[in-house]
Amino acid sequence: MTGELEPAQERNPLDDLAEDTTGAKTVQLFASLYLILIAFFIVLNSVSNQVTAKADAALESVYTTFRKSFAPNSDEIDFLGLKKLDIHSQEFYDGIKGLFTELVDFPGWFASQGGNQLEAELATAVLFNQGDVHLRPDQTRFLNDLADFLRRESGQAERTVEISFAVTEAMMEAAQPEQQLPVLRAAAFARELEDRGVPASLISTGVVIDRRDLVWLRFNTRRSDILDRDRGGE
Repeated sequence: MTGELEPAQERNPLDDLAEDTTGAKTVQLFASLYLILIAFFIVLNSVSNQVTAKADAALESVYTTFRKSFAPNSDEIDFLGLKKLDIHSQEFYDGIKGLFTELVDFPGWFASQGGNQLEAELATAVLFNQGDVHLRPDQTRFLNDLADFLRRESGQAERTVEISFAVTEAMMEAAQPEQQLPVLRAAAFARELEDRGVPASLISTGVVIDRRDLVWLRFNTRRSDILDRDRGGE
């Protein structure tokens, strides 16, 4: 060992420049990828907004079409007024039950009661003689009282009746179902009430598939002012 220090090897500036260039390229690559991702999400968001706008426009078009066709009558209904109108009165129930005290052979019970509705279920023999289309002659007083009850309004509430007769599936599959006895009886019952001054709008008839020989009288109340408003809008 001579004791002499070897001179330090000088660093080439070009080596530093090469390292800086490699690092810059890496940063530049990440920056480019970042910008590409941002551009992708911007395009994706734009497409999504366009699809949403088109869907909203289509739904609005459908809504507007139905609103123009059907909504005018409903838009004018006073729902607050409806809440103030007491159509669930005991007088309504008592009035109907009083009717059936005039009905010959009524069994003395009701199928259901609730809300603004009451339904009576009867054997057809209570109202009709076997094979007859028209009601029994001894039920004339019941018919008169029923017509009088329906003609009267309670406040702003109209009283309605729905008359339904039981039919079998075979009757409905017949060549002329409208000529089946239950259907003819329903029509005759409605005519009897109309002949006594009950508006046809307060009476509805129908049939129910049921093997039992039954008839149902379903009584309801509904707001007469709403009905008048709806009729005026037709």
